[in-house]
Amino acid sequence: MRTSFGLGVVVIFFLAVLVWLLKLQNLVGAIDTFVLLFGVWGVVTGLLWAKREDLYYFLGWGFLLSSLSSAYYISLRYALALAIILEILVIVFSRAKPFKPQASSPVKPAETN
Repeated sequence: MRTSFGLGVVVIFFLAVLVWLLKLQNLVGAIDTFVLLFGVWGVVTGLLWAKREDLYYFLGWGFLLSSLSSAYYISLRYALALAIILEILVIVFSRAKPFKPQASSPVKPAETN
């Protein structure tokens, strides 16, 4: 799993550099693109390949990085609010117990005398 995460980060880095070299974005925009894609890659890695105990670690950091990188496009105040909301959701879901329906006891027929 570490190889796939690290390889994805390298590919994301090269994509951000390519965006900058092709002058599609300035340097700050390319750095923001890297942080955004790095966060999204963390979420994807957490959902697809992470072990159960690492899932919320990847989701927490992925949501944090991707929401903070949105400050390039929206107000910093809104980006921080989005980051806080997403982190609260990750904490709530990490503490929630999965729903397990209880097995119903078999119904015994009433005895007749």
